[in-house]
Amino acid sequence: MGMYTKECDTIGDVPHTLCNCSRHIQRRRSQRARLQERVVFKSGDLNIDNSGETKFRLFNDIVKVFLEARWRWTILYCVIACVLTWFVFAAIWWMILYLHGDLESNHLPHASNLTEWRPCVREIYNFTSIFLFSIEVQTSIGYGSRAITLECPEAMFTMCIESITGKIIQSLIIGIVFAKLTKPKKSRADSDVFKIRYH
Repeated sequence: MGMYTKECDTIGDVPHTLCNCSRHIQRRRSQRARLQERVVFKSGDLNIDNSGETKFRLFNDIVKVFLEARWRWTILYCVIACVLTWFVFAAIWWMILYLHGDLESNHLPHASNLTEWRPCVREIYNFTSIFLFSIEVQTSIGYGSRAITLECPEAMFTMCIESITGKIIQSLIIGIVFAKLTKPKKSRADSDVFKIRYH
């Protein structure tokens, strides 16, 4: 055993070592205090404890995840975000049109010429045409023959919300791509800079 340790009595049948002597304890405490004061060790490692952070850091800083991911993953995430919102809004459109009765066989575009039915959206036949309409609204590429009518106020509200959502997603994608293109190379970004102010 060390110079400053001593063996104690046994508790029951198990022998154990009591704490170190006071000089050894004081020396260890002062070394530990000095180590905790450093932000960067002499070896260059950082003395930062991240144990208080949540386990789901991915959701806390999603932009950082996009920026630090490889290009293929960033592009994949952006495509998934666009396609997912197209499908979500296509489902909302389908529900609006179904509740209005536009998807009934006698109200479809080829049959509505014979009747005086006014649909919420013109030229909608099935979910595929609803999905295409959702893409047209969100990307604002133009409607062609598929266009909204004044029949359903909820359709007008949905069109506004989807258009705004599309613009937000497009601006986030453009911002992430721009930030990735202007991000400095890894070798320059690795050095951590600390500024100390003395008052």
